[in-house]
Amino acid sequence: VDVVSAKGEFLGGAIAPGVQVSSDAAAARSAALRRVELTRPRPVVGKNTVECMQAGAVFGFAGLVDGLVSRVREDVDGFGGDDV
Repeated sequence: VDVVSAKGEFLGGAIAPGVQVSSDAAAARSAALRRVELTRPRPVVGKNTVECMQAGAVFGFAGLVDGLVSRVREDVDGFGGDDV
């Protein structure tokens, strides 16, 4: 997430692992999980391992982005208020 002023100046940001990195890490660090294709899962609550991994990766990443954006908006006054 980048914070950019109305003038186009980079003010700062936050770096987090992406969907693919998170999914790959889960598969690499667990003997029971394998790499899955990342597609938008139909159910939020999966009924099998693949659906559960897809839901966790995709919807979990969406929650991460929502949370970062929300926190950036709360902090935006410290970056210049309406200029951001």
